[in-house]
Amino acid sequence: MAADTDEPAQRTDTATVRDLCLDVIVRERFGGTPTCTDCGSAEIVRRGGTTPTGAQRYECRACGLRFNELTGTVFNNRGLSVVGICYVLHQHEQPSREIARTLNQSYGSIRRVLADLPDDPAIEPHVVRETFDAEELRAAAPRADSVSEADDVEWNGWLKIRILESAYERLTAWEDAHGDCTHTEAIDELLDRLDAADVSVGPGDAPEVGVQNPDDRVTIPIRRQTKRRLKIWKELHGYTFHDAVAVLVDTVG
Repeated sequence: MAADTDEPAQRTDTATVRDLCLDVIVRERFGGTPTCTDCGSAEIVRRGGTTPTGAQRYECRACGLRFNELTGTVFNNRGLSVVGICYVLHQHEQPSREIARTLNQSYGSIRRVLADLPDDPAIEPHVVRETFDAEELRAAAPRADSVSEADDVEWNGWLKIRILESAYERLTAWEDAHGDCTHTEAIDELLDRLDAADVSVGPGDAPEVGVQNPDDRVTIPIRRQTKRRLKIWKELHGYTFHDAVAVLVDTVG
């Protein structure tokens, strides 16, 4: 825990920061001693070690429920580390795009965590701010620092897609008009908008591009999870990546 000073002391060891995050969550959620998340019984036993987040697994002897220290909170099954979510809580008053860029995570992931805070904070943001310094959380949270344009393979969670110049121009224009966001943030946002709008699109919505020179294609880096989302959607309609980007911008941009 942080010393009783105006500013919490920084800790740079990733494992230490993660363990401290878990300690604070358990203390705030259970008063320090975990109880069943269903029936509230203290008759619980450890089961199966820990989750990938480091949270301890338990089984309730009273009702048989199996759970972990993060079950039912914004920290569980979010695709973000415990430290990363603590950073989101620490910085929750900052714009979602700024937080996403700092952690090198998708805008949608950050926005979903923030959207769930009013219903289930599990740990109040002010407790995180009193316990941790923003920089130590940022430094300990798994993230990529940059993307090398020369790499053709995954680099710290980033992959590449190739689109025609016309789609690239549409995408960058949309990004400039919406806060100068990154390619990943833009594509995630467009896919989110498409889901929310429940818009019906089909193969006929793809633009007519004719015969194109492959040398006119532009390679852009996007996060692995964003490419997976886009690939599933494009293959559903028989689109190329170029078609998918152009249709997204035209339909819900």
